[in-house]
Amino acid sequence: MSFGCRQLKRIIPQAEWGEAHHLLILHGRYTCTARSPDCDTCPLTDFCTYYERLQRLPDPINGLDASKGTYYCSTSDRYFDEPAYKTDRYGVRQIVCPVSGSMQVFHTKTGKTTKQVPDFRVN
Repeated sequence: MSFGCRQLKRIIPQAEWGEAHHLLILHGRYTCTARSPDCDTCPLTDFCTYYERLQRLPDPINGLDASKGTYYCSTSDRYFDEPAYKTDRYGVRQIVCPVSGSMQVFHTKTGKTTKQVPDFRVN
């Protein structure tokens, strides 16, 4: 039995395990989907490590010039097209600046960070 299952069994009365099982399946099917979790409507964000990590990502940067490169490193104030890669402490392969090695890299078209959050929702 998994750690998460043991935790749930401690807080959910045994008479409600069947219903809780089905509700959790529906939650995974319609809210916490693998490809695109809908964290904005999720009632469980207070307990979700994945959501917590998403909240710690840097805010997007506005006004980046995509004609100067595909990526922008905010640490070295540098645009570039060919990134380097590094595996972070969670085992996730991240895009890094080829000059500074910084993971503070953003897509120039969207301004969003390239950082990937480890998916704690699955083992």
